[in-house]
Amino acid sequence: MFLSLVGLGVLISLSAISGSILKIVASTVYGVTLLLVYVASILFHTSLAVKLPWKKALETVDHCAIYLLIAGTYTPFLMVTLKGPKAWGMLVFIWLIAVSGILYKVFFFYKSDLLSTLAYILMGWLSLAIVQPLYQHIGGWGIGLLVLGGVFYTLGAIFYLLDHTFRFAHAIWHAFVIAGSLAHYFTILFFVVQA
Repeated sequence: MFLSLVGLGVLISLSAISGSILKIVASTVYGVTLLLVYVASILFHTSLAVKLPWKKALETVDHCAIYLLIAGTYTPFLMVTLKGPKAWGMLVFIWLIAVSGILYKVFFFYKSDLLSTLAYILMGWLSLAIVQPLYQHIGGWGIGLLVLGGVFYTLGAIFYLLDHTFRFAHAIWHAFVIAGSLAHYFTILFFVVQA
């Protein structure tokens, strides 16, 4: 969580130096959603350790924050890097998916862990629809780092689904999430904010 707070400050500061309002807004959206996902996770996992009565509510917030982070991660690429009507249309579409996912989590939380996890993965990999135009702006290294982050998150999701089947599945899931977060953070830092 601390690193995401520092990272938010770095993104906003560098965006402000660039003088681009779009970079400032997009970096803030991404950084806040990254911070939110880690705050929500810490609060939920703390509730498990100290047996807080609002554990289920915190778990719902934790899972809803994932939708926000996915949409927040798209935001800099669509607002700053690609721009234009198609990019803005996809940005609206992605945020509508996030809102729909949040509503699903709030009203049908315990229906299907598998369905929710697949929704996260599919929402993330919708980015393949913009890989070609994105490649023209951020090049092979940028795409490679972006895809690497997606692979980390996807592998982590597999371990999340295997939670309770072997001892360290949940810890491995979190390690992959951190790796995915780092890969996407540095993609945004180097190929969007500093571009």
